[in-house]
Amino acid sequence: MTEVRALTVKRPWAALIASGIKGIENRTWWTSYRGPLLIHAGQGWDPQAALFATRIGCWPSPGYGVQALHPQGIVAVAELVDVCGGLPCRCGPWAMADSRHWRLSNVRALTEAVPAKGALGLWRPSADVVDAVMAGVEQ
Repeated sequence: MTEVRALTVKRPWAALIASGIKGIENRTWWTSYRGPLLIHAGQGWDPQAALFATRIGCWPSPGYGVQALHPQGIVAVAELVDVCGGLPCRCGPWAMADSRHWRLSNVRALTEAVPAKGALGLWRPSADVVDAVMAGVEQ
């Protein structure tokens, strides 16, 4: 099986990634890992997310259910394809100063969040969690 890692992201940032709106995840640290990345929506909620996404014109459409912004657990699978060293760069409006910009591609939302306990840093999900995630990925 291909190595799979997971990353816990505060809500609603995780939902913005899962919806394909946000293709950059900002972290203060660099990683050499490249490959499948499960996006885990953690317990934490960042109230600044909606304000920032609205300001740059990227808040989900009115048809995007509020429930989709609230699930906890694994909500998407992405490919971590690169990590940018920081500004100046071409990572777009999601790129924050003083951060490493994790570039995500091929983001696939799950039809339902898969329950999982998050962790700090990149973490290794159990085989059961990976199997449940792969079964729930939108084709």
